[in-house]
Amino acid sequence: MKEGLRVGSEAVVTDVVAQHMRPAFEGQVVHDVYGTVAMVYHMEWAARRVILPFLEEHEEGIGTGVEVRHLYPAPVGAEVRAHAVCVKIQGNTVVCDVTVWNGNQQLGDGQVQQRIIGRNTLHERFPEMWTEAVGQD
Repeated sequence: MKEGLRVGSEAVVTDVVAQHMRPAFEGQVVHDVYGTVAMVYHMEWAARRVILPFLEEHEEGIGTGVEVRHLYPAPVGAEVRAHAVCVKIQGNTVVCDVTVWNGNQQLGDGQVQQRIIGRNTLHERFPEMWTEAVGQD
């Protein structure tokens, strides 16, 4: 991992709630609002953006844990903002606290844990899923 990642490093992802972000099961829309699955996606994406500038070419970040609380709804068309802050770095594990907002209204919060590992390690452990190894561990 490149130098510079530290506790306090942060990143933001913004998006507009679209129809496909509504909660639906077996094709049935449950609510006409921002779904928890979409919120988790935005939380993971914001946390990933925290680590991306620090990954070496031969490294990858993999998600190893997500905790989430969905606190408030947001309608289709609302702009949502996921804000991730690195709160812990231990070895090759990076933990980010993430909050999700619609304007000044907090929609959710949680934590995303990622592990930084070599792409070759992924290729060796899961060759059927990672068909191309890059660089060295």
